[in-house]
Amino acid sequence: MQKVVIIPEVEWEQYQQKLIDLEKRLQLLENGLTEYVGTNEACRITGIGRNALYNARIENKIECKYEGRKVCYLRSSLLAYNESKRPRKGN
Repeated sequence: MQKVVIIPEVEWEQYQQKLIDLEKRLQLLENGLTEYVGTNEACRITGIGRNALYNARIENKIECKYEGRKVCYLRSSLLAYNESKRPRKGN
């Protein structure tokens, strides 16, 4: 059985605006995860040094691309790397 909920128009418009705002914020977050960052920022995000970052890169644990001689790291890949290194409960 379906229920019908009656909401005053003003409240409905407020809810619609909140959903639009949330959608925009989600899009910004998703775009941020596809952003590439330089080596210094990658070290800051992961909390590891340049050598460890290099090793993770050559072991294909972190996704990157090259712009000329500059190495750029995919932010979402760095965050995923952090998650994989986080100690798990019960271990």
